[in-house]
Amino acid sequence: MSQFQLEENPENINPEHVIDLYHLIGGDRPNLSTETIRQAFVNSSYMATVALPDGELIGWIRSLSDDVSTTWIPEMVVHPEYAQLGVDSMLLDAVLTHHSNTTVYFQTLHTDFTARANFYESKGIQPMPSFIVCAKKV
Repeated sequence: MSQFQLEENPENINPEHVIDLYHLIGGDRPNLSTETIRQAFVNSSYMATVALPDGELIGWIRSLSDDVSTTWIPEMVVHPEYAQLGVDSMLLDAVLTHHSNTTVYFQTLHTDFTARANFYESKGIQPMPSFIVCAKKV
């Protein structure tokens, strides 16, 4: 039995725990509110969380998908102390399994991908050199 508990599409998630984890990892999310988090999670096509047995949230992943051809993973957040212990793998595997019939695009920082290229490649995720991602922040 794993020391981590994966829950798919959880009914309830404490937005305060999400905000705490964003701040811990240095996430650039200045306009976060509990309602914004609640809406983002509810409007996701799929999400999974990982918690410790005592319920402490240590990671989550969200996807947006048309469930036909395209899935986008806008974020995977894992507590730094648990990332190398398989939590990131549990979360990514959950999304890839759930959306196995679509092309999955995964958004990550260049530095993170470069540092962990073997991990991503073991999941079948490879950089697309001609792909440019543009954004307008709110």
